[in-house]
Amino acid sequence: MPFIRITTMPPVAPDRQNALLKSVSKTVSQATGKPESVMMVALDNGIFLMDGTEGNAAFVDVRGIGGLSGNVNVTITRALCALFEKELQIPPSRIYLTFTDVAASNWGWNNRTFG
Repeated sequence: MPFIRITTMPPVAPDRQNALLKSVSKTVSQATGKPESVMMVALDNGIFLMDGTEGNAAFVDVRGIGGLSGNVNVTITRALCALFEKELQIPPSRIYLTFTDVAASNWGWNNRTFG
């Protein structure tokens, strides 16, 4: 049930999208200890203005039920910054990440909630 929404500029080429999503899914799964079978990753294209300048950037929103903590969040941040720098040429200084631990009763799936 971790959900990761990624918004990037530049847009990710269609032939590279699935590989990027799989890399993100695996990274977050390993860091949180949650199986990939419950991961959901979405990819959007965006236009960014950061520190007053246009250019390549990324915003990553990570949400989950448990599994997130200060140490885990740092691990995810480092891994995803490295991935986006390598694959999309986005420097880590132009990547923001947010982490939200959602109560199980506030997360629905398959006709029920987890709590």
